[in-house]
Amino acid sequence: MVDTLNLNMIIDQEPNHGLSAEQHEQLRLVCFDLLSVMLDDPAPPNCIECDAVIAQPATGRPRQYCSDSCRQRAAYYAKTAGQ
Repeated sequence: MVDTLNLNMIIDQEPNHGLSAEQHEQLRLVCFDLLSVMLDDPAPPNCIECDAVIAQPATGRPRQYCSDSCRQRAAYYAKTAGQ
């Protein structure tokens, strides 16, 4: 059975076949959408700051940001928004 982790590995191992990075990311998102429909699971969440797909941990709180830099950038924007 293909799950989201295996799908990531499959897509990353396949050659790009002349696709740009943006087209490759669009292909990845379409595959995730198709997989979520097939498994009747919700689509993987996206980063609040940059909208990248986030791989969620098996346990613990769901992640909201894809990286520390996105989390810090969001905090900086929230802090400086009122000035």
